[in-house]
Amino acid sequence: MTGMVVTAAASGIIVTRLGRYRECIWVCGILIATGNSLLLLLKPAAPLWQRIVFLGLTGLGLGFGVQTLLIAAQAAVSGLDMAATTVFNLFTRTLGGICSLSILSSVFNSQIRIGADGLYAQFPEYAAFIHSTLNDQSQIGKASALPLGLQVGLTDIYHNAMHKVFLGLVPFSALMVLSTIFIAHIDLLQRRKRTIK
Repeated sequence: MTGMVVTAAASGIIVTRLGRYRECIWVCGILIATGNSLLLLLKPAAPLWQRIVFLGLTGLGLGFGVQTLLIAAQAAVSGLDMAATTVFNLFTRTLGGICSLSILSSVFNSQIRIGADGLYAQFPEYAAFIHSTLNDQSQIGKASALPLGLQVGLTDIYHNAMHKVFLGLVPFSALMVLSTIFIAHIDLLQRRKRTIK
């Protein structure tokens, strides 16, 4: 979120001063694709700095795209269509977020259930604890009396589930890069468009 706030402000300044948005959109796609791809390298024992850097790259990329993608859409239409374009842009952005969140949440939850089934079979005497960790993962770190195999197994099922989610992000990130390469640039330093009759 910090990276997103910083680059959203920076991209606003760049677009206002230079009248150019296409380069910000390119940087947005590249940073998001890089950050999301690097998330695949995370291991359960990854240091905190690594998590911050990988997620930070994605956040920086998102910041570059928040305003500039909307500006690009508005610049491509006549002034009379600007309101409809803005609403459609925000609608598709929200719809895309909802769809991707539900798909990736479903992937995450199904992977957790598959991993938990294996742990139930391996550690039947800890079935109640395993079940409770599905609702509250913080219990994994608090229970020091657990067998080492169970602790590792619980950590692994969450890591494997997140790995699948990160894997699902990569094609969408690549698609974003490809779709923004050929975006047309329209000079923003021309006179204002008329938005009403």
